[in-house]
Amino acid sequence: MSETATEHPAGRDEVTAETAAVPTGDEFVAAEGPGSPIDRWSALGWRPPAIWFATSVMFFMVTKGPVFRIRFEAAPFTGDFIDDRWVQGAFVVGALVVIALCLPAITTLRIDPLVLVTLAAVVGLITVSGLWSVDSARTVEQGAMMAVGTVAALLAGASLSRLGLVTALAVAMHAGVVASLFSYWRDWPLAIDHNGDLAGVYFNRNSLGPVAVLAAATAVALAVHTARARRWGVVVLLGLVAVIDLWVWWLSGSLTPVFGLVVALTAVGLLALTLPGPRARMRRRIAVVAGSGVTLVVVVGVISSGAIASRLDRSPTLSGRTEIWDVVLQFVGERPIQGWGFMAVWTRPEIIDALAEQYGREVYEAHSGFMEVLLGVGIIGLVALVVAVGVMLGRVGTVTWRTPDALGVFLFGAAVYAVAVNLGETMVGANLLPWILLTAITGRALAELQRDPS
Repeated sequence: MSETATEHPAGRDEVTAETAAVPTGDEFVAAEGPGSPIDRWSALGWRPPAIWFATSVMFFMVTKGPVFRIRFEAAPFTGDFIDDRWVQGAFVVGALVVIALCLPAITTLRIDPLVLVTLAAVVGLITVSGLWSVDSARTVEQGAMMAVGTVAALLAGASLSRLGLVTALAVAMHAGVVASLFSYWRDWPLAIDHNGDLAGVYFNRNSLGPVAVLAAATAVALAVHTARARRWGVVVLLGLVAVIDLWVWWLSGSLTPVFGLVVALTAVGLLALTLPGPRARMRRRIAVVAGSGVTLVVVVGVISSGAIASRLDRSPTLSGRTEIWDVVLQFVGERPIQGWGFMAVWTRPEIIDALAEQYGREVYEAHSGFMEVLLGVGIIGLVALVVAVGVMLGRVGTVTWRTPDALGVFLFGAAVYAVAVNLGETMVGANLLPWILLTAITGRALAELQRDPS
């Protein structure tokens, strides 16, 4: 990266080595000022496009499916993918490349000790739980990889603009969708899961479904953003891409993203009502009423979950999750404070046998990120996770409220989605997209807060 100052293409800011390391939301936006995003990147040197590409690859890898599929096709093996040395090595190398490229952005993270302390508490407790874990090696491995991934995601978010982060995610998710369609058309093994639904390269419909939903959401966000420049051809193309993404989601038959999507859209709607502007007081009163209504709907939905599931021709046990959670809570009761060690109990035959008896087949995760942390790290770990998530959502919500645009609103919604989806799937841990995405969006928020700490 050049150490000499260059004039910002739009004439608003000066781009130096320091400011280029932490891009603003205006950089890489073709609609503002002369020149394309590539022109702007070229003016800043090789590092920004390299960071963008490495981040996109990292997002693609942590959807699990592509890396797992390559390992599956390469050679037969026994055990769990997360314990495989080749899989672990691929994730670690990818994260280390991102860290090396984004290291200048480390100064951005110093602005908010609360975020760093709460994240360090979560990752630290997960790793330290190896001291009392029933499988110390697995716990320490998972904790170390989660630490590397968390640092990489924070630095990547702090190094990219909103546009850069959203496009990196869009490319990664659409690569997964395209690969899944290709695997289906080529009739690859396990492209159709045991339910007869499309799984693509992800082996399971509930892994493909969230990828397709995020792909559609990024296409819509970029379409709205592009509409500002009246590039209607691009807008129409992005709209068609979003339709294909939703079609793939429909083929997967996955309901896993539904709750997270509803929560995210609700949060975005409530945030929009509270934004400054005309009739702000009236809109905020509406937000209070709407929030109360949503809470009431959720309560009624929980009470009537059995009837709702029957109407949707789904299991009232949330596809067996409540049965899994019953067994998980029994094991939590045996070690409520410190847990069994993160992800360690799944190597024990006791819980596997208990779940097989209760659920009817073998299960190797709690199917809830919060429940997983409670099982592995106990109450202290769950409290640390809830506090860290609350702090991160607070920072992301703050920057979105201050400078709302299509990309900022999308990133806020994506952060909420990443948290909500953990209620029904284990998505907190090493090399998992929702956790990586949440921390990357938080890194972007910290970069914006550094430029305007007021």
